[in-house]
Amino acid sequence: MIKMYIDAACSIPPQRIGIGIVIYKDKQQQQLSIPLNKALNNHEAEYEAIYQSLCYLIEKELHHDIVLIYSDSKVVVTALNRKSAKNSWQQPYLDKILPLLNQLHHYYVEWFSDKENKMPDILAKRALTLRE
Repeated sequence: MIKMYIDAACSIPPQRIGIGIVIYKDKQQQQLSIPLNKALNNHEAEYEAIYQSLCYLIEKELHHDIVLIYSDSKVVVTALNRKSAKNSWQQPYLDKILPLLNQLHHYYVEWFSDKENKMPDILAKRALTLRE
């Protein structure tokens, strides 16, 4: 089983985003800080964080296991669990994320309090200081 905790941070003004990912598998922990030169708001950045984390799992051949995905974005978690967009701006993100989720053997997407999501938050903020 893989547990993946995800967060995103945005620069102000929005010119860059940082993505923080913590992956637990077999009592091993991997931390990722991913900088992206994209002008996105916080909700969009959270979708991008999910997308990037899924791309990473698939690239590393980790998608054949059960994957628990934790995000502190209720907007994103709700949309992914519903598999539908509440607002039109969400649809392009779902269009690219849902096919990746379908490649996972089995997955759950759950909301996780931002107070408990400290390490991904630190990694996302660190990514804002890195170059893409």
